[in-house]
Amino acid sequence: MSADKKVGAKRRGGCKSLHSMLCNCGSRLLKAHNEPFGQRGQRIYVDTGKWKKASCAIARKLSVALYYIMITNCDFTYENYKIASKAEAFSMPVEELPLINSGFRRYVHILQEHDILTTAEMSRAYLSNKLDSFRGLGRKFFGLVRDFNDNQNEYREAYKEISSHKTEKYKEENNESQEL
Repeated sequence: MSADKKVGAKRRGGCKSLHSMLCNCGSRLLKAHNEPFGQRGQRIYVDTGKWKKASCAIARKLSVALYYIMITNCDFTYENYKIASKAEAFSMPVEELPLINSGFRRYVHILQEHDILTTAEMSRAYLSNKLDSFRGLGRKFFGLVRDFNDNQNEYREAYKEISSHKTEKYKEENNESQEL
């Protein structure tokens, strides 16, 4: 109490020891780069720079996995547990990404060096954590890819507009050359 006023905040419910244990397991998995949960946590850590946030996110994934193991009464496998939805990304050449978002300009050559030539390949590599090992890609790049994945409709519309301008320009140039 402070000046006859009640001061306080809501406290987290649940089992504190279980919460602590899951967070410790999440932290341990974050160090294991060969585990899918650890790879996902590593991506969160690279994106945010916060270890505790990443380990708590893994802890939540573990708790969901444990819940479904109890409900379904079957063994845990990563094949049955979907970590990230493999949403279909529309495909366009990565070399044309800077026309839509100039932030991608400095990363195009890195993607092409690793044989990632389309945006669909880039999205799949991001979801499977393959981009983490490429040198020269950092938080800014992962933020751009996350923005691309979240706003694919806007990117698709912008690419259609760019493509239509290119075809119009090509037709005009062909008509001029045929007249000569």
